[in-house]
Amino acid sequence: MRPTGPQTRCNLRASLALGVLVAAPAAALAAPVTFNVEVPHCTPPGATVLLRSNRLVVGETTHDPLTQLERTRWSGTLEVAVPLAELRYKYAHQVCDASRCTGIEKDLFFDGSGYDIADRTLAAGQTSTSDLVYIWRDAMTTFDAGGASLGPRPAADRVAFCGPYLSLADEDGTVAIGYHAYDAAPVTLRWGRSAALELGTLDGDGSHRPHFFLSDLTPGATYHYQLSEGGVPGPTYTFRAPPAPGAETRFAFLGDIQFDHQVGNRPEQQALAALVADFAPDLLVSPGDLVNSYPGTSGFIPPELGRWNVLFGVVAELVARAPLMVAMGNHEEDADFFWEAFVFPVSDPPSQDHYAFRFGSLLFVVLYTGATEGYDVQGMLDSQTPWLAATLAGAAADPTLRYRLVVLHRGPFSQGANHPDDGYAFLDGGTATRPSWRSLFEQHGVDLVLAGHNHNLTLAENDGVYYLTSCAGAPHHDLRTPWLPTTLYAEATCAAALFTFDGRRLSLALQRPDGSAIPEAARTFCQTAADCLGLAHGCPETVSWECTNKICGADCDRRAQLQVTPLALRFTAAAAGEDPPAQGLTLGSSDGEPLDWQASCAGDFLRCDTLAGATPATLTVAVATTGRAGTLNGTVTLTALNPPGQPIIVPVTLTIAPPPDPPGPPDPPSEPGCTCRATTPSLVGLLLLLGLRRRR
Repeated sequence: MRPTGPQTRCNLRASLALGVLVAAPAAALAAPVTFNVEVPHCTPPGATVLLRSNRLVVGETTHDPLTQLERTRWSGTLEVAVPLAELRYKYAHQVCDASRCTGIEKDLFFDGSGYDIADRTLAAGQTSTSDLVYIWRDAMTTFDAGGASLGPRPAADRVAFCGPYLSLADEDGTVAIGYHAYDAAPVTLRWGRSAALELGTLDGDGSHRPHFFLSDLTPGATYHYQLSEGGVPGPTYTFRAPPAPGAETRFAFLGDIQFDHQVGNRPEQQALAALVADFAPDLLVSPGDLVNSYPGTSGFIPPELGRWNVLFGVVAELVARAPLMVAMGNHEEDADFFWEAFVFPVSDPPSQDHYAFRFGSLLFVVLYTGATEGYDVQGMLDSQTPWLAATLAGAAADPTLRYRLVVLHRGPFSQGANHPDDGYAFLDGGTATRPSWRSLFEQHGVDLVLAGHNHNLTLAENDGVYYLTSCAGAPHHDLRTPWLPTTLYAEATCAAALFTFDGRRLSLALQRPDGSAIPEAARTFCQTAADCLGLAHGCPETVSWECTNKICGADCDRRAQLQVTPLALRFTAAAAGEDPPAQGLTLGSSDGEPLDWQASCAGDFLRCDTLAGATPATLTVAVATTGRAGTLNGTVTLTALNPPGQPIIVPVTLTIAPPPDPPGPPDPPSEPGCTCRATTPSLVGLLLLLGLRRRR
């Protein structure tokens, strides 16, 4: 809402007062102060942020409009005539008086009544500010036209994510785009494969929190989209659709963010978010505790909406470009808002608190480990374990899934000193009739468990399963001593955990908030030694790679290794169309000397021109197109014979598109004497034609 009459009167009074100050000897006391403030994304569209202060006269209030620098950042340099020690100020998005102020800022704990924020002040000599508005009063309260309160906003009308945010809505890769509208103005989405947004427009459902669902996306393709609220278009964003099996992808793991105003950990959250943004992941994964709750007189108090505002201010640019998939943490006790704001797959209906999804060749299994107090461990194990066992068993039988990851909040094997044993109740909670999660992880080949809850960095390994505990800006926990036998590396820091899958191996890199790398915890996960070929190493000559306990390791010696490029083949064709061209695999040896090899092709649609030979060589692979659309998967396996080596498995994918649409009407007949088809004239042709006409 734009300021009206009262704004004009206040500005006039400010101008008159400023004129008096300029003319009076006391003007020498005036000092310029630059007020910088970050406001929530959920600020009424079109509103102007105002500084509400007594900067001119103690006891009188002036409203000064600030200048918008970015979506949520405002600034203004103003003369402060009162002594700095007596300056009092707040922020608002409407001019207001002492009795009715609908657009005033409120304290973090504001839940619809009370919790006025304390007057802001300046320290002696301070000439600029860096302020943060948690929430506006009218984000939680409704008013009549005269500004009188009508009571709290209904729960469904409360908003915190006033910007686009992505998630995966099902196991088939449907992308959900959510958006919160401050005033429930109509929200529409335009999208396409290009900036032209040519695929159409979708209308919201008229609620404050609409979702838009984009399905049947081309794997790995880049899509553009733009949201409009009340007819006003916002920025255009892009995202990549979930990848096909075997395709390269990258994802980031952000542990507990958990804004805590008493610790002031927001700069660290912002630093880690910036590192993730530079990494440009296709997917974001979180173990929960996106926000914080705190003890009350009768248990823990759910996180207020202001905390969700602050969270969105940190992650808005990330979640607009990559789906965010979350395991509910113990501090997301505002369950109604959490599950209404986010859309995740419902893999085990009707349960929402645990689910699974596939992302290319990666499987993510998301589990729930309870609230802060009074949670029922046995009940949660009863409700999730049968589904978990079936999901992991199915994944173990799928050859296109190379790595299996579990995401949960309370995890085991953390080196942290705070509540270090919480995760074991879930890991080892088996009974005579119900297997433990530990046994299921080990039986079905889970590679990595991603956890939070303990605010430190720990990489651990136990019986072939790796456990990564991390945080992304939450207050740090001290480490306990001595190190556990399972601990590979630990540090009392939060970190950005950045994963890259290149079609065969999964690499983990970590960075501290200052951007420095943590090489001691970096790992490259593998299934065979062939997955490790091509990695950087410190060997002076030839390197032999080993895949030991799922981790790549270099052995510096002179043993020759079979080298194959590329490490994956992808064919595309149309149903009932011609077979696509054959492709070749280039075979060589690490030392350049001849190396005997043999090959096998698995897949009815695959043909290899030879099954044995010596390097250097090219193995030609052809595919036969079937009559129906779909995706066929096969493999080519190559093995060195002398010296013997680990087999190299090359995945082969044939994607068959539906037949093309029937041909359109025939071209119009050509003019007499012309044998050319009618085409769109080129610029050169038009110029030549004009020249001929002028000569005539």
